Amino acid sequence: MNKFSFLKIAAGVLLALLLVACSSTNQAYYNTLKLALEANEAQPVTLEQVTQSQADLLQVTIGDRPQALLALGYIENGLNKWVSADQAIIKIHDGVIVATEGFKQDLLYTSNLENNPLSDTGMVRFSWPRQVDIETIGYGLTVKSEWQAQQQEALTILGHTFETQKITETVSFPKTSPYLETQTQWQNTYWLNQDNGELLKASVKSMPMAERIEMVYLSRAARRIAPQESSQ
Repeated sequence: MNKFSFLKIAAGVLLALLLVACSSTNQAYYNTLKLALEANEAQPVTLEQVTQSQADLLQVTIGDRPQALLALGYIENGLNKWVSADQAIIKIHDGVIVATEGFKQDLLYTSNLENNPLSDTGMVRFSWPRQVDIETIGYGLTVKSEWQAQQQEALTILGHTFETQKITETVSFPKTSPYLETQTQWQNTYWLNQDNGELLKASVKSMPMAERIEMVYLSRAARRIAPQESSQ
């Protein structure tokens, strides 16, 4: 997944939208998004840019690569589909990456989404078995994870501090031949806004050999910041 840049994201979103439907509404959406994302890639995104965007924005860091922006292209069957400049797609169900398109190795499918612990605001489910299909690795691979609420933690996004509840997920992945020498257990971390339970940040891996992905939900944060600043 490469060629990330602020100046190319709009083009990727347009192509994704055209796959869904060709309409004047989508064209207007694209034109507005393009204007909102016209920024120097060497500069960090600002609160003003985020609030002016007509599409939700997700800041993503993959491994050691520079930070990039993804835009929410569309929502389908309960999945938020975030689109990159080079048409890669991350499909997220209530905060958890459940499928990808355009990566070196794609996560094709995740089962048992109805028991995703992040779908439960009360967090009464603390284990989540599911099956996954991974390109070139295997189908119906059984993944198990244990979830645990950790300490509260302050998180700064767009210059504003949020009080969050930190949640960790310990993932156990089955041994498969390409991974015989690879660690098959790792930890994912999620930070939920204490005010409304929304996920604000996540640091995750979807499979043993995948690079770690850090995601910051800029638009969610901006929607909470704006009312506070207007009241000051």
